[in-house]
Formats: sequence, structure tokens, C-alpha cells
Amino acid sequence: MKKKALLICAFAALCCIALLMIISQQPQIQLHINNDNSLMLTIHSNGTEKKIYPYENSNDGKSYFFLPSYVKTNTISVAKSNNKEIEINGEKIKSHVQFNWSDTESYDIAVTASDGSVLQQHQTSFMKSANLPAVFIDTDSGSMEYLHKNKNNEESGNISIIEANGNMEYSATLDRISGRGNTSWDSYPKKPYAIKLKNSKALLGMDAGKKWCLLPVWREEVRMSTKLVFDIADELGIEYTPKCTWIDLYLNGKYNGNYLLCEAISIGDGRVEINNLEKENKANNPDILEAATFTEDSYKGYELTNGSKIDGGYLVEKDYSLYYAESNSGFLTDSGYCFTLKSPEHASREQVEYIKKYFQTIEDMIVSGEPDYDNYIDLKSFAARFLVDEISLNFDTNVTSMYFYKEKSSNLLYAGPVWDYDSSMGWGKLGSGEWADYEQTTLNVLRDEELNWYQLLFQNETFYNQVMTDYEKLLPYMETLIESTIDEYAATVRASALMDETRWQNSYVDSNERGHYETFDNNVRYLKFFLSKRLNYLCNKWQIPYKEFTTYNTGIQHEITFVHDGKVVETRLVMDGEELTDLPYLDEEKYFGWSWYNVQNKVYRGKLPIYEDCTFYAREK
Repeated sequence: MKKKALLICAFAALCCIALLMIISQQPQIQLHINNDNSLMLTIHSNGTEKKIYPYENSNDGKSYFFLPSYVKTNTISVAKSNNKEIEINGEKIKSHVQFNWSDTESYDIAVTASDGSVLQQHQTSFMKSANLPAVFIDTDSGSMEYLHKNKNNEESGNISIIEANGNMEYSATLDRISGRGNTSWDSYPKKPYAIKLKNSKALLGMDAGKKWCLLPVWREEVRMSTKLVFDIADELGIEYTPKCTWIDLYLNGKYNGNYLLCEAISIGDGRVEINNLEKENKANNPDILEAATFTEDSYKGYELTNGSKIDGGYLVEKDYSLYYAESNSGFLTDSGYCFTLKSPEHASREQVEYIKKYFQTIEDMIVSGEPDYDNYIDLKSFAARFLVDEISLNFDTNVTSMYFYKEKSSNLLYAGPVWDYDSSMGWGKLGSGEWADYEQTTLNVLRDEELNWYQLLFQNETFYNQVMTDYEKLLPYMETLIESTIDEYAATVRASALMDETRWQNSYVDSNERGHYETFDNNVRYLKFFLSKRLNYLCNKWQIPYKEFTTYNTGIQHEITFVHDGKVVETRLVMDGEELTDLPYLDEEKYFGWSWYNVQNKVYRGKLPIYEDCTFYAREK
């Protein structure tokens, strides 16, 4: 009996030790009073401390603490503060005393002096993410002010990546963080960033590399358009398609929202694996950063003493003339299309002349319809990228962010990698309306400076047959994507998306680049609706036999109200999932049309199903 009792005691002791170890590994959260009487949380986990500052929302007057996924407790203890105390809902909370928060409640948190006077009062809510890693970046200056003045400004700092299960994925000094993008940098309140690690590292299951991008998914109400397009491109076999994953981003302790951590498009192992001519240029020209630039009528680059190696590799982007003007290396074809050189970025005169002549040869052959152009372009990659753009109806197709690469000792030009799909999948401006017309095509929606190669390639039988073959093979994958993948992704990002929406709601209110609907889940429904309708249209147009993709409706009715000159002119009930085609009459000389959800630039053009009660407003010209 004594032996049995001893075994039971030993087992109980081991259980207690294990329990204590589990508890010690759980994040411990403390609420602090700063010197200016503001509040701050510290999260202690696995020997690290992360500071979380609240977001002060001027829209509702509340303070919000946004907690990362790896926080598994709703218990917070109050840290000791000399001569100051915390009151929560009128009750004094002594230091080291714990309280439990709920994301369904708001708390009146007051900072009081020793005499009981209120120094600062906060109506505070707590929100927590789920499923996603958290990326903490702290700049050396402790501020983003310098970085936000100019996207070319850089700063070093520190980076930590903590997975949803609390595992420290990565923690190191950060070589640099800077802005990136064009329209996304200039126009988005929620900025995109480029980061460079000190050493090449595989992050969160992606390929190793030093350069990474933080994409703000600003136009993506469902936060998954870019991710889905990259998935489709990868399924089609487009080489060097960037891998990406969602994260919650904290900058100097402040929650900045839901982002995609994405492999950067660059030359190197795990990225675009072609000969690095930029690296060779730098090795052969130690003073390359001080080299003079030249600009001719149709090309520009650097005056390099040793820049005679011209064969490759090359990474080239079709871009707007505005962005071409800001670059230092690039060329124009005879048709006036602008191409910037991403690598070599510091291209010599000989190199720019070579790649310009090479592109011009390809363009001449495509325009003239010469059948031998397939000796110069990789038809499979061109056909696959066309399918990616056509299925997703990418607003920037053939205009900008369109990459090509050429390897050393090869005559073939490859299409890819794919990039920049935040205006796709039924979102994106087109004129004064929305590019939501699932019966549209990238082949005839002509925009300024649009590359016409695909319009001409599509007339070639070999290219056309390649497109049809690839499309038919892709359809089972698209069926799975619509029926399960989208819902799985939505479940993964939903909690983070709600935090992101709260963090940026002041900026989102008047944005005409957001989703079509008020709720996250209805925008997810629309994404599946758009893809289903889009694929049905393409199957019919291209005469590809496949079962019809269906759209889902709840069977309930929604109330639609039409307001003209401040007065309600009509109210009607519309079945869930119905597309409106018979809008009330408006004078076309005076009105643009009916404005969707009172966002002035979001004119209803049809092809948008009704998923919720909403109001239409007559939009005057």
C-alpha cells in the first residue's frame, strides 16, 4: 500500500510540475500606465516581451487593444504604477490583481491619481485574432514617421514572427524596412512595405530569401483575392509564383492590420532563379551606385565602364509611362509600350540596347502574325498567365505589374511571375462603375497604354489551343476552390479581418475600392458567386463541356430603398442573390446612375447580387 501511495504521490507531483510548465509557457498579459497616463499591454511569452498600444478610434471614441492569435487567455493583471491606480467600470483594481476581459463588452478604464482624481479615461474594447502568425517590427527610431514621408526612405530595426501556437518562428535584427508599390503607396492609408532580412531565411513554410513584401490587401474585403490568384497560377504551373501567407502586423507596438507576408519578386535562390546580371554588374563596377545615368528617346540606363555582358538574365516589367519615368533603367517598344528593368536594375547602355532589340523582335513578330514567334516566347507560360488574368478579370492586365523574364543563353521569353491582383475577382474600378461584369474579357477592355500582345496572340491557333487545354484541366481545381477552399480561407482570416476592419474603419467608410457589401461573409459569398458566373461564362464562350457552377441563395428577401434628392422614391423586396436589372429611371444627362451604398464613385452597373438590405442614391454628375 505504501508503495502504491508513493507512486500516486509521485504521479500527482509530476502532473503539478507539468501543469506549472504549461502555465508558465502561456502568454502572461499585464496592463500598464504610461508616463502620459495612456495605457499599454505587455505580453510575456517564451522569454519575450511584446508591447501592444491601443488604437484610438476617432469614429466611436473608443480605445481598442488588438491581441495576436497566440494569446490564449482572457486574463490580464494590472502592473504596479507609482501613485496611480486603475479603475475598471468604477471598481479600483490593485496592482497584480487580475481581471477577465470579453470581446463582447466595452470597459470604462480610468487612470486615477493617489487622491482619486481622474487623470485619463478610456472606453476600451479588446479584440483577438485567431489562426494567424503575428509579425512584430520595431524600427530603430521607434516611429514610422520618417518611413511614411517617402517610400524610398529606409530604416533598420528588429523583427519577430510568433506563430498562432506561440512558437517563435523568427527573431532577429532587420536589415531594413521601406515603403513599396505605386498606387498602393500613394493612395492607400494602410501602407505596403518591403523588408530585407540580414540573412536568407525560410519564413512560415515559404522559400528562403532575404527580401519580403508586406501587402496590405487594402482593396480586398475578403483578404484573399491575391492569395487565390497565386494559388491558381501555381496550379497552372507558372514558374516562380510567389508564396504568401496572412499575418497580423504590429509596427512599433501598434496594430497595423491584416497583411499578406509574401515572397518578393527578385532574382535569387527561392525567387526568380535566373542568372543575376545585376550582381555581375556590381561586381564589375565597384562604383556602380555613383554611376551616371543616360536617357535617350526610347531607352535609358547607366553609363557603366564594365557592362558589356548582355546575354542575361533579365527580369522586365510592363508598366505605366508614369512609373517608367521614375525608373532609371528601361525601354520603349515602337508601339510606345513602357518596360522597366527590375534586373539588372543598374543596366548598362549595351544591356538596355540588347534587351530592347530583343523585345522589339518579339513584338514585331506578334504584330505581323509570323508563326515563328514561338521560337522567342514560351507559349505555355504566356497561355497560363492569360488564363490567370482572364479568369480573375484583373483590372491591371496588360497595363502594369506584368512581369517577363529571360534566362542567360536562351532565346525564350517567359511570362511571369504573376503579381498585383488586389483589383481582381470582381473588384476594381472600370470607368465610373465596378469591374464586376463576369461576362467581360480582358481582350477587349482597352485602357490607356495597354499591351495588345494578347489580343493578337489569341488569334493564333497554337496559342488558343494551349489556353483551351489548360483551362479544361483547371476546372476540377476551380470547383474545389469554390466549394471548399474559399470557405476554409474565410475561416482562417475572419477574426483578423474583423480586427482589421475595426482598425481601419475610419478610412474604409468613404473608400470606393472596398467590397460590395457591408459584411465580410456576404463579400465571401460574392467572391464565390463571381467565380461561378465567370467560369460558366467562359465554358459557354469557349465551348468547354463542364457541369454548371451553381450560386447559393438563402431564400429570404431583402429590402431595397431608392433615394432621389433626399426623398425615398421607391422601396421594394428583392430575393436573396438576385441581380437588379430594372432600376428606377434617371435622366442620363443629369445623373451617372444609382450609387451603391451611398459611396459616390460606386455606381451600380448590374451583375451584383443582392445579399442584404441596402439603399441606392441618385448620383448627380
